[in-house]
Amino acid sequence: MTDAALLKALSRLEVSPHPLVQVHSIASPGDMVVVDGVYRDWTAVRDLALQQEFTRDRSEYPGKRALLQAHIPGLDRLIARVLCPGHLIQLEQEVTFSQLDALRDFRPEQHVPHRDGKVQVGGLIFLTEADAFGGGTGFFRHRSTGLLGVFLGDPDLVQAARRGGYPGVDAMLVEIVRPSPTASIYNDTPSDAWELVHLVELRANRLLLFDARLFHAPMLDSRPDRGMRLTQNLFLRVVPEAPRIRFRPLPR
Repeated sequence: MTDAALLKALSRLEVSPHPLVQVHSIASPGDMVVVDGVYRDWTAVRDLALQQEFTRDRSEYPGKRALLQAHIPGLDRLIARVLCPGHLIQLEQEVTFSQLDALRDFRPEQHVPHRDGKVQVGGLIFLTEADAFGGGTGFFRHRSTGLLGVFLGDPDLVQAARRGGYPGVDAMLVEIVRPSPTASIYNDTPSDAWELVHLVELRANRLLLFDARLFHAPMLDSRPDRGMRLTQNLFLRVVPEAPRIRFRPLPR
């Protein structure tokens, strides 16, 4: 597909006028939203994604990505509608499709939850069928500190460091994401460091948006016969930067 044809195809992708929106709270009121039925024809988006060349980038993402210099206007408008007033997003000028590695290929540091520190809103659209892959995205609480995420400037960080027995906030932030066999969230036994507090199940054509500072991770099925998890990923900055992100149901 030529660049011109690709841009035309992306611009024609239609977002459903009546998606189902559910707002959830993890660390603060309304800091996550699940939108089902995002695209009118999600299989067209999947097929377009699979035509791209996927490569590994310099990020810590455990998989491959295809980056397209374009944006999907209807999706931008939908995201703006579910963000609470006062949040203005910087429109993305690239579309990101991602293929996740199999669990057996994850590095040790990829066995613990993470946060996206460079953006305020993270998100993904599942482009695979649940019965072909399973899993979803999990949100976690760090057991010893009680933290559900890291929000810089939050006065609770000092108290969290004390609860966890760390000498200070900086030392805590390094240590809580340090991998170990017993800290892994993918063992058959519960992690000694992390507790799953909310699971968003994988469902085709489901959009998940959340405050990117929350601890999160893909929930993976280790069976070798499971298929590849394909997603469209979103990394959004909010102007001005907000200490907490809030979402709302679609205004009527």
